[in-house]
Amino acid sequence: MVTLKDFEDWPAWDEFCAIEQPRKIKAWVSIAEKMAADNGGTLPNCFTLLKNDGWGLYAAMRRSPKNFTHIKQDKKIRRTTDEWVVFAEKFAQENGGVLFCVRHLRKMGYASLNAAMRRSPKKFAHIKQDKLIGGRPKNA
Repeated sequence: MVTLKDFEDWPAWDEFCAIEQPRKIKAWVSIAEKMAADNGGTLPNCFTLLKNDGWGLYAAMRRSPKNFTHIKQDKKIRRTTDEWVVFAEKFAQENGGVLFCVRHLRKMGYASLNAAMRRSPKKFAHIKQDKLIGGRPKNA
């Protein structure tokens, strides 16, 4: 069986050793602890980690979850309807007081906002929204 020690006399051994190796679990735990401390004592949920290039930390947490049990993690994955209402109000205000039509919201990555609006239309009734007419937004 060949091991790394068999390559110690290889001319490029020092260059190989200089290559950054994957972090150890202890390093990932300290990163998670620091991130949680910076985030008010709670580590962001897995989707937020992945969205913000936290692949390495996410993988380490999946590989050895026992090492991360002492760190409180935000388990909330989805926004509540009330949070979507606040978001839609701000989003509409940035667009001249009118929320984009359903089709454009979906294209912009806000399919969850559309779903919230379908589930609770009364909560969104006060927000003016573009309507699709002939495939184009009415106010565009």
